[in-house]
Amino acid sequence: MLITIVDGHDTCPYNSNEEKNIERLELAEKKECILKTNFKKIVMVCQGVIDVSLNGYNPQEIGHHKMFYLERGQHLKITSISDSELLIFRFNKVQLCNCFSLDKLFVSPEESSIKNKKDKGLYTLPIARLIYLGFSLLKDCLEQGLSCKYFYRLKTEELLFIIGKIYSMTQLRDFFREGLSTDISFSDQVRENIFKYHTIQELAQAMNYTVSGFEKRFKKVFKTTPHKWLKDKKADKIYYDLTMTDLTMTEITDKYNFNTNNYLITFCKSYFGMTPGKIRKNRGV
Repeated sequence: MLITIVDGHDTCPYNSNEEKNIERLELAEKKECILKTNFKKIVMVCQGVIDVSLNGYNPQEIGHHKMFYLERGQHLKITSISDSELLIFRFNKVQLCNCFSLDKLFVSPEESSIKNKKDKGLYTLPIARLIYLGFSLLKDCLEQGLSCKYFYRLKTEELLFIIGKIYSMTQLRDFFREGLSTDISFSDQVRENIFKYHTIQELAQAMNYTVSGFEKRFKKVFKTTPHKWLKDKKADKIYYDLTMTDLTMTEITDKYNFNTNNYLITFCKSYFGMTPGKIRKNRGV
């Protein structure tokens, strides 16, 4: 399909070459790339087969006509097993429908059909035909340089609406599980701000809470303390840096405010049962 984009729209406020809500990514065989998520993302494998590793853990093969969800703050390493094509949709908020609150999908970990997130890896859904039919238009628009942010925002909202209508509640619950809680507005705000501040006190103040009020609401929503949750996230990021980057031990020590390399070693042995050197040596295993 040939799309002709006429001149004269330069003054439109939505006409911008900045990063769009939708990105088309082509990967040749054995090509690697890293997806960092400052936003929530849905990744669709339109063609080919890819190998993915979430936050450095458990490589997983995903074939074409599958899609998966990434929560804000996660990191994904992608290695193409064959020539592959991906469509990546990004958004700040998951809004499936004005009449449907995502909070309704939340169930406790004990009730979920997926017990261990790290063992199970990314949950994938087959790309329904209704969704796949829209790929041709999107690919043409991206290839030919259509730069209307409003258009791509509408297509992202359309995708979420269709997903909410054609998949079962169980599928939706498992697909979006990383972003679900009893209070999504609060949990989203925490995830958006968590790494901007060094202490719980700073984060609580930035979100207009007293420390005690913040800790009480946090524990109710995340079913753990802020200190434990932050430690888990810190461990995930350290593991990612050890397995997915070439940062030196000293650079990692400085990045995460350990006083010396010995404190980093102690943290890794306590959390992972291995020294950082051994984690790095075994990367990809």
